[in-house]
Amino acid sequence: MDKLPNEFETLVDLLQWRAQKMPNKVAFTFLKDGVDETDQITFRELDERARQIAARLQQENTPNPTALLLYPQGIEHMCALWGCMYAGVRAVPLFVPQNDRVYKRVKSIQQDSGAQYVLCDRESYDRLEKRFDRMPEVASLQWLISDELEASLANDWKLVAQERDTVAYYQYTSGSTGTPKGVMVSHGNVIYNVSDIDASWDHSEDTVLVSWLPIFHDMGLIYGFMQGVYNGFHTVLFSPNAFAQRPYTWLKAISDYRATHSGGPNSAYIMCVEKVLDEQKKDLDLSSLRVMFNGSEPVRESTLQSFTQAFAECGFKAEMHTPCYGLAEATLKVTATKLGEYPNHLTVDAKALASNKVLPLLAGEEGQVFVSSGVTVQQTEVKIVNPVSSEVCAPDSIGEIWVKGPTNAMGYYRKEEDTREIFNAYINETVDGPYMRTGDLGFFYNNELYIAGRLKDLIIVRGRNCYPQDIEEIVENCHPALSPSAGAAFSLDVDGDERLIVVQSVRRSHLKHIDAPEIFNAIRRSVSAQYGVKVHDIQLLMPASIPRTTSGKIQRRACKQAYQQKTLKVLASWQETIESPVPTSQAT
Repeated sequence: MDKLPNEFETLVDLLQWRAQKMPNKVAFTFLKDGVDETDQITFRELDERARQIAARLQQENTPNPTALLLYPQGIEHMCALWGCMYAGVRAVPLFVPQNDRVYKRVKSIQQDSGAQYVLCDRESYDRLEKRFDRMPEVASLQWLISDELEASLANDWKLVAQERDTVAYYQYTSGSTGTPKGVMVSHGNVIYNVSDIDASWDHSEDTVLVSWLPIFHDMGLIYGFMQGVYNGFHTVLFSPNAFAQRPYTWLKAISDYRATHSGGPNSAYIMCVEKVLDEQKKDLDLSSLRVMFNGSEPVRESTLQSFTQAFAECGFKAEMHTPCYGLAEATLKVTATKLGEYPNHLTVDAKALASNKVLPLLAGEEGQVFVSSGVTVQQTEVKIVNPVSSEVCAPDSIGEIWVKGPTNAMGYYRKEEDTREIFNAYINETVDGPYMRTGDLGFFYNNELYIAGRLKDLIIVRGRNCYPQDIEEIVENCHPALSPSAGAAFSLDVDGDERLIVVQSVRRSHLKHIDAPEIFNAIRRSVSAQYGVKVHDIQLLMPASIPRTTSGKIQRRACKQAYQQKTLKVLASWQETIESPVPTSQAT
């Protein structure tokens, strides 16, 4: 290479350099339904399409323009995003809304971002136009159909003066409740982050990445989309829906394209173990893999082991697992495990966890198992901090994860108070900062970061700290009728006392012969024995009915809201009987 990509000021400079140095190399291939190649684009063609779309946007001459991108997963989506960056337009990567709930979300994001434009392809526009009455505020914006533009427009593009601190796009978080928050991600944030990922996972121009992760989420956008341009390698894409319908397509694409890097959330690995048939494994060769990252949800040691055992015959090796940790507010990556080494895991005393203490146990002793999310690389600094006092926690304590460095995004768009609270934190009574508060709980052990859970999801029952993902794992493993990664645990105030609630989906194969009383007893016994708390209410749900984000993560707060509103699809329920206190007699 003539110069390192991380020396570039902007992503526009980066792509133009790639287009000049390797114009004819295929940058992206898209697989319809995860199987058939339907679209490809070279680095030169991606640069041309970006200039074409940018030139059309520049004709509008709108000050401080923002555009919503309403596309299905695919190459046209990324062309539109690059086109916005080439034009100096702040893009909001989204997706084609399919129902009223998503229409409302798109509407709220448009209002928050102040977008003046909507970019989409012709097929999506024709589908959305029929339902413009559901989102009139968005329908009234100026729409640009990107796949109908004249190719000659590329020659009209004018380079826009931008710097590393210029906002490249707004990454809206995936939570379903509350006001949407658009994370302002700069060109410099992205360039630093993909450089940091590369330092951990050692890519080259010969790397092949397979990704089905949504482009509108941080992992799919940065790793599935930007990383290949940074390193000049080939990326094979297909849709999240194709993976959800047939998890086998993910592993088959890895096998067919001899992928070296891929990955997904913990639940994706469970789906593969559950749904890929023994006959299908005969056609899989996973030996080309070097990295199978696992992130965006708690990583479970049991999942790593079961996936390794299930696909060892296909050439998969345990050291290919590479758990990582990140979030949109940090652009993407914060930590990652080392390449070529099986990730460390730590068994700790579950009772000590109730007091936020980390007490490692000896080999063979039973306790709560945590999987390492690795270490930081380059200039990122991570500390474990008491979320109330803002003091650094003792080495054996759990606290909030605070991050400092060039990976941190620029804040939330038009939310100054939230930006100050989250992105401008300082260690108590020091000038050490500013840190970004992740809202996640964790601890360090042997200089590696372990994730304990989400601060807002922490359950406190009668003074005991309970981590919902731990309870959820106990529940799903206590009876064969329960679906993996398909439950939620949360607390609720009942008569002035916090009580533990569990909602859990059952397997479709057990619907006709479900023994609800047996399952209730199994859940109650297991949670009490392993965590020392009582379950107040249990609801068994229909298969695949639990609220999730578009990337597949369980939405605990949405589950709690649906529980309170009685909108969950309940098959059977059980609730403990609370005895009323006996009134004391009063002297007359």
